[in-house]
Amino acid sequence: MHKRYDHEEYSIAIIKRYFKDIIEDHPINANYQIKTEEVTALLGDSTKCSFQGILLLFKGIISGQLDVDRADYLLRDSIHTGVNYGLYDKDRLINCIDIGQMEETGDLVLAVQKGGWHIAESLVLARYQMFSQVYFHKTRRAYDHHVSYAVKEILEHAYPAFGGFYPSPDHLGDYVQLDDWSMYGKIKEGLGGKHSQLILERRHYRKKYETSLLPTLQEEEKFDQLRKELQKNGVDYFEDEAKTSWYKLDKDILICDKSSGYVKELSGISPIVRHMVDAPRMKRLYTEKK
Repeated sequence: MHKRYDHEEYSIAIIKRYFKDIIEDHPINANYQIKTEEVTALLGDSTKCSFQGILLLFKGIISGQLDVDRADYLLRDSIHTGVNYGLYDKDRLINCIDIGQMEETGDLVLAVQKGGWHIAESLVLARYQMFSQVYFHKTRRAYDHHVSYAVKEILEHAYPAFGGFYPSPDHLGDYVQLDDWSMYGKIKEGLGGKHSQLILERRHYRKKYETSLLPTLQEEEKFDQLRKELQKNGVDYFEDEAKTSWYKLDKDILICDKSSGYVKELSGISPIVRHMVDAPRMKRLYTEKK
């Protein structure tokens, strides 16, 4: 059965195959004796060792609402897209990072000092603004659609055994060859079919209609009506629905009370964050450019 693998699964396989010696035989590691499985465990490796001590904090640094990747890409994307939506006070956030304790379990966790909870709130607001203004931008989402279908067609021809998906982590040699330049070259050769041509000629499908971030019943009805009209008239179209949440309660930012050392959830402190937990359900209809 064909399967679509997550990027973490590929990362785990790459680390185990290509970086094991680099990690375990590095001179600095003679003092720490870090094993490859301890690194891949942070990415969700099913063969992981049990989390203990400092590893619990490392997990919080790379995975969660407060992880370094999320904190970095907001600022980086703001610079590269030329907008100010994703900006926040990075230095203030770093200065407010602390270690707190879960009252129920006693586990040590990464947290933000209570006096700096507003900077944690601003991080969530920055993410909301980037999602609503950049990541959900109509043109970007249109090209996401075209690239996805072009790549799928390329993979169906290049690796038919995988059913249009990327080679599995068991075939890393094939997978690592499919970098940006390789795939773009195949798109330029027209191997992605119709969608390759739309990308190269910049004839992406145009937005016909969109709802608000949290659609009303009237908007839902109009969406369905327009879709039926497009089908009736034989117009090629695709639907797009944005479901990614900008704040998930299962990865709530934790705020540390210095007096007790225990942590509380940001969503329980900030009314703004508490009302942002609903995932956006914006829906769009795109049609070919005519």
